[in-house]
Amino acid sequence: KASVIITGIAQHIYNEPSRGLYFCKKHMAGVTPRILAVKKDTEQQLEIVQSSLDDIEANNILVDSLVRLGPQKFDGMNTTLERLIRLMRSNNTSPGVSQEWGEPVQTPQQQQRSRDRALVRATFK
Repeated sequence: KASVIITGIAQHIYNEPSRGLYFCKKHMAGVTPRILAVKKDTEQQLEIVQSSLDDIEANNILVDSLVRLGPQKFDGMNTTLERLIRLMRSNNTSPGVSQEWGEPVQTPQQQQRSRDRALVRATFK
């Protein structure tokens, strides 16, 4: 009979709600810092992903505009460059630029080096 009474008392003590809450609280104290660390890391990764998505969306708009408007604008740039070259050739306002090709004029030393290089290339072909 005493054994039954002691077993009942032990079950009552160990199954008491405050004792269960103690173990839950102890478990949460150990687990919560890990959960918060995972949450913080997840938020940082989410910020990186969001930043990348913003960049992708901005670049998508840029690429789309280049595809739609690019050829027209590039043709305009080519026309402007051609007009500039014609103007430079006609006025010859830029010293050091040959009228014929729009290339820098070479000094006599540079011309001699170019001839020497061409001769060496022709010799070893």
